Amino acid sequence: MPKPEIPSPLLKLVEKYFAESNRPKAMAILTSYAQRFPQLKDLERVRLDMVIVAKGDLARLGRQAERDYRDVIMEAEYELRDGKIVKRTNYD
Repeated sequence: MPKPEIPSPLLKLVEKYFAESNRPKAMAILTSYAQRFPQLKDLERVRLDMVIVAKGDLARLGRQAERDYRDVIMEAEYELRDGKIVKRTNYD
């Protein structure tokens, strides 16, 4: 099976959050995820969210890859504000 290509926005986010020495491992985790779930409609969105949630922590990135994709999206893109779930405006 050919390796899925890494889109530029994902590569840029990995470069932002992960130390240079950890980037190959981070990319391997993200590539493996794409190979396991090629049919996932929002694959790139989920992989971006995985990097955002991990914030440079390889172990955490690995745990994100094992979670249900909907949980990853919720943690990265939404927050609880005044008892309501709302879309984040800041991802950092």
